[in-house]
Amino acid sequence: MIVYESNKNWLRDLRHLYKSWTMQRVLRSTLVIMVVTCLLCVLFLEFIPHIKIGLDASIFSLLGVVLSILLSFRTTTAYDRWWEGRKNWGELVNNTRNLAIYSHSALPVEDQKTRHYLAVHISNFCIALKEHLRKGVVHSELINVSPEEM
Repeated sequence: MIVYESNKNWLRDLRHLYKSWTMQRVLRSTLVIMVVTCLLCVLFLEFIPHIKIGLDASIFSLLGVVLSILLSFRTTTAYDRWWEGRKNWGELVNNTRNLAIYSHSALPVEDQKTRHYLAVHISNFCIALKEHLRKGVVHSELINVSPEEM
């Protein structure tokens, strides 16, 4: 199970969020929409109050349908990525196991030291790769590794 660590410096992340390119574009677009909306409100309330603008409630149900379709596509994409990663990880485990079996059968029977060395290091490759992809290699999780090899 992956243990996610909470962020310990969220003020730095807020500062970074404000400086990010995407957030700056979103803020600019939101400010433009806000100014246009305010101008339209002032125009309709102060200068032409006899025109009443109404909004039909069906637009919100239409927006709800569009939003649900968008979210289902995002969920499907995320699941496809997860499934692809799961397939790749399973393939890696199968290939490393097959490599250990092939090296075990190719080596002479009396060469137990090399067999053990290869078996340990091939299995540690998967552990090291998992930790490398997450946070960094945790040497304590590697199995049967001498201090010299660390």
